[in-house]
Amino acid sequence: MWVNGFVLLVVTFTPFPTAILAEYFEKETQTALAFFGFNYFMMSLAAYSICAYPYNKHLIEEDSRELFYYFKLLYGYSIIYTFLIFFVCFISVPAAIFFYCVLLIVFAFPKEFSKKLLIRKNKK
Repeated sequence: MWVNGFVLLVVTFTPFPTAILAEYFEKETQTALAFFGFNYFMMSLAAYSICAYPYNKHLIEEDSRELFYYFKLLYGYSIIYTFLIFFVCFISVPAAIFFYCVLLIVFAFPKEFSKKLLIRKNKK
């Protein structure tokens, strides 16, 4: 219940930093992008939490457990990634925007990227 509540909190909060970014992008670019980036960080925590909870409580069937582990790993990496990009936005706004776009692609296709992690592990 707590994980689901946190996910809903972050999802309902998302339009606010997006509106701040749209409104203040030209005036206070770094601050607006940092505010948006903080939301991205919280979204990463929510995505990881919603994957980690069922995996850790053994609510995932055995045949999909290994792939689901890579979903969890992917979202775990995204927490670190968004935390680092949060600080990049104070150094270089274009670089931060590029890195956020890369993360958007990963969040849009998590199954494909998780499968790539699984395939990479099986090759070793």
